[in-house]
Amino acid sequence: MASDPAAEQLARAARLRRMSLRRGFFQDARESLMQARPYRLWQSILADFRRFRMISLIVRLTAWVFTVVQTGALVLLTTAVFFVLLPLLGLALGVALLTALMDTRRSLRRMRQQLENRRVYVFFLADGGFGKGNALCFSQRADAAVLVVSPLWVSPRGLGRRKPYLNVRQEGAHLYLVRRYFFLSLRKKLLRPGQTVLVY
Repeated sequence: MASDPAAEQLARAARLRRMSLRRGFFQDARESLMQARPYRLWQSILADFRRFRMISLIVRLTAWVFTVVQTGALVLLTTAVFFVLLPLLGLALGVALLTALMDTRRSLRRMRQQLENRRVYVFFLADGGFGKGNALCFSQRADAAVLVVSPLWVSPRGLGRRKPYLNVRQEGAHLYLVRRYFFLSLRKKLLRPGQTVLVY
């Protein structure tokens, strides 16, 4: 690529004019230093660093905005949980408990028939198979009825099946899974001390 002599002449004239306008030696030395290649390289590095600081600032601001948005979303979610989901859950639990209480009378009548003239063994369900195995063994007796008290308030878990129930669920021929609150009603209204054996 051929250089344009007129453009070179104009650039040289502009440099000389700038030099002639300098006030003294120190200004001339400074301007000459600023025109040198190492100084321009240093200025380029500083400009890149400033741009990097700007990028860093932009990244920090973006992170801050993201944090604010995320916090806002968390506040909205928490508000939704406290003001929408928890009342709905409480309402559902209240309806389930009310239904269980209304079903208690019918369940007590049914259990009165099932437990009549039988020795009642009450097992309190715990982790491990010992209580479960004994409950199954005792339920095979002809004169026995076995009540297994579940520690769970709502869960359908029992002695093998996962069918939902309110107060009592028949697990075998003379084997019944009962909720803790229903057991307390049974103990108060049906179970007699001489007829009942509690197995802990």
